[in-house]
Amino acid sequence: MVDSALALGPLIHEFGWEEGDHDLLSAGTAVGHLLECGCHSTGGTFTDWREVADGWDNMGFPIAECRADGTFVLTKPEGTGGLVSRGTVAEQLVYEVSDPQAYFVPDVVCDFSAIRLEEIGKDRVAVSGAKGYPSTGDYKLIAAYHDGWRGMIVSPIIGFDAAEKAARQGEALMARGRRMLRERNFAQFSRTCTDVFGAEATYGSQARPVDAREVVLRIVVEHPRKTPWKCLCASITRR
Repeated sequence: MVDSALALGPLIHEFGWEEGDHDLLSAGTAVGHLLECGCHSTGGTFTDWREVADGWDNMGFPIAECRADGTFVLTKPEGTGGLVSRGTVAEQLVYEVSDPQAYFVPDVVCDFSAIRLEEIGKDRVAVSGAKGYPSTGDYKLIAAYHDGWRGMIVSPIIGFDAAEKAARQGEALMARGRRMLRERNFAQFSRTCTDVFGAEATYGSQARPVDAREVVLRIVVEHPRKTPWKCLCASITRR
């Protein structure tokens, strides 16, 4: 079941919305979408996090005050931390949506591109303007299946030229691990990934040069069998 249905279902029941009320179903889905990630809507992961001045240890979960016409006000409990603003709501609204003009859920195709967000008071944002279209004949799903084993290690590297040193250490550990697999007649790893956190490794081509003196080396490997992972663990613990 889609996460947002936990809000859409009660709204359909309470207000008597029908299967063809696509704009209302889209609005109800927006309610659920803004509630489903909890403190994301109340500043927990806000890009402008410095605006969330108080109460990080006691952030309030979002509350939606809903009306039969599909409009609603997003807020949070009094006396809790966090922030409900046009920015915090907008960021959660587009989170994991992919295409704001065509967000597919089982009951409706949502168009959030014309939604209006208006700050009407402290920690109160009025939301309106959701559009919807008939649902498609397809369903989205997440399927889980067993595809072997995954192991991960992290190692702090401290000192001058830490990022360069971490990269070399990662290469050496992977080379040693692969050699140990060959010596034991195991197949090689299915997939591997080596990152240096603190050197903007996850930014790819957008990375900026960083002269860091402390970084974290992360190595992730996958293998059809569980036993070969112990080879790499042994190579690291005996370094």
